[in-house]
Amino acid sequence: MAFYARIPIKKNSDEGCSLYLNSLVTGKWHDSERGTLLRAEGTGIAFYSYSSYRRAYIFREASKSDDIFPLLSGKLPLVKGYVRIVYFAEGRRIDVLKFICHNIEKKYGKDCYLLPISYWLKISALADKFGYKNPKPQRTLRAVTLLTEKYKKRMEESE
Repeated sequence: MAFYARIPIKKNSDEGCSLYLNSLVTGKWHDSERGTLLRAEGTGIAFYSYSSYRRAYIFREASKSDDIFPLLSGKLPLVKGYVRIVYFAEGRRIDVLKFICHNIEKKYGKDCYLLPISYWLKISALADKFGYKNPKPQRTLRAVTLLTEKYKKRMEESE
């Protein structure tokens, strides 16, 4: 299950936004006029920056296996095809989501993006919880680490 995203060239003002993507990138092609095309697998986290606001989305490529969850389907800017939107963030929740993703990647690597959609639903709930309150970062990290360990253990047992 793969999806494609295009990272635009910053000098090009026609795009209207810039994109930063966290995911398990399996292919990368650069074009000097259009930007960089990425092929990624699993779950993607897109951070968009517009001139006056920011948005973040956790998403997956739309597939039949994820139909058990009532999620929005649609298109995202600079992402090819239809996707299932797991989570939408704005404001402080974007910073909390960046913090969570950075620490998950640092400890577990990029393979964490292959964890099931239920894991990312719980991560989004944590981002909501810690985005509205202002707890110590250690509490956020502890909750995310416990959740990730639980899912990693389940994945290893099922293999």
